[in-house]
Amino acid sequence: MKQVPVIHCVMLIIFVLSTSGCTRDKAQSSAKSVSVSNEVLAKTTILANMTSQGNRVEPGSPASGPGGVSGIIFSAAGGDVAYLAERNGAFRVVHNGKPGPEYQQIDEAIEFSRDGRHSAYKATKNGKWYLVVDGREGKGYDALGSPRFSPDGKHLLYDAQIGERWHLVVDEKMNDGSFSYFDKLFSSDSEKVIFIENTPKNDDLHRVVVTDRLFNKLYEKDFRIETVMYNADRSRMALVEIINDKKRVVAFSFDKSVMVSEGPMFDAIAFPVFGKDGVSLAYVGEKGGKRYLVLNAQEELLPDGDVVEPPVIRPDLKSAGVIIATKDGSYLHQPGADTSGKARRYEESALLAYNSSGNSYAFAAKNGKRMFYVVNGKESPAFDKVLEPLFSPDGKLIVGRVRKDGKRFVVVLNDRGQIVRQHPVYEMVFNPVFTADGKSVAYGVKDGSQLIWKVEKL
Repeated sequence: MKQVPVIHCVMLIIFVLSTSGCTRDKAQSSAKSVSVSNEVLAKTTILANMTSQGNRVEPGSPASGPGGVSGIIFSAAGGDVAYLAERNGAFRVVHNGKPGPEYQQIDEAIEFSRDGRHSAYKATKNGKWYLVVDGREGKGYDALGSPRFSPDGKHLLYDAQIGERWHLVVDEKMNDGSFSYFDKLFSSDSEKVIFIENTPKNDDLHRVVVTDRLFNKLYEKDFRIETVMYNADRSRMALVEIINDKKRVVAFSFDKSVMVSEGPMFDAIAFPVFGKDGVSLAYVGEKGGKRYLVLNAQEELLPDGDVVEPPVIRPDLKSAGVIIATKDGSYLHQPGADTSGKARRYEESALLAYNSSGNSYAFAAKNGKRMFYVVNGKESPAFDKVLEPLFSPDGKLIVGRVRKDGKRFVVVLNDRGQIVRQHPVYEMVFNPVFTADGKSVAYGVKDGSQLIWKVEKL
């Protein structure tokens, strides 16, 4: 069965800047991209002590990893942490220090609901797979896909195999089934289920189906799909459709009714991406040997070179920044700013971000063994590794996770790339978010045997 790329977020694996990305449902990464939330835990809290449960992982086992555990995941709100541990050949998930049931194998992709109150994972014993929700084991199946919580946290969706047939299950109600499912999700209002079916006779053909939670069909159509991606709140989806030797972007809206729009034809299409408004859509289209930046159906010719990551739509929605790689190095191209001829080149560049007003930008860059942030054209101090930059809610500061001399920590930069604060060093540092007042940054850390939700002033 041919696998179609599915983009759940916009973190890319490039040189060694980032180690988390977006993959097909059946092999989904446990890394999470999170944003500002009014529910973010705003005080430092020890969530788990791993030695108190006698956790041990044998070297080379499926659960081996830093500190003897693997699959560590903090909820976006910060009040929960879970990880995978092994003892005497059996595996278990430990949630906030409380161990769950033991299994022969557990999938590391532990799923939290958006509010962090519920967790789900799949596990196997005696030849059957079980979905374990909030520590309670469900019925056994021949195989399971990854679980999905609805945005309101009240419903759970997963795909399960019985014999040769796969079925979707929502709140324990099962549909009639299909050959297999490529991907599935809830709409942002938690009322609709969107799924993509594989077809047994044609590897290129996939069926997009939209139903309510009782599986009453609202939309159904077959497409030859090259790529699928979603906006952040899952209210919209876009796919690259192949028609003969041409391609076009088909966008879906699930806000109230199902709305479908079709873009123009191109010879090739790459990097479809939604803006932070959840509606604007950009991609790179090629026709006649030339590449174009397409933003909300408006085309702009791109300079020579390769586009290395999805465009980043500016907050004013009038343009998008693009990282261009040439034989002389990579640089930031901002249409309308006429920067292509004078922008500084780097060996590699990626992970472009804008602040909310669009008057500041930051991206990660690499020259030789040096990695650093470029903020409004100014370079930060160098590190061994840097991850995606994150602007503070007021747009004045940039938070970045970095590594230097084997030490991992968070730095805060100003709009000239200067370090204004360096946070403490930890064994592992997880994705940062901001507290509701916008004055502090919060993130999970592994500090020896402790898993801690840290809150630090900007």
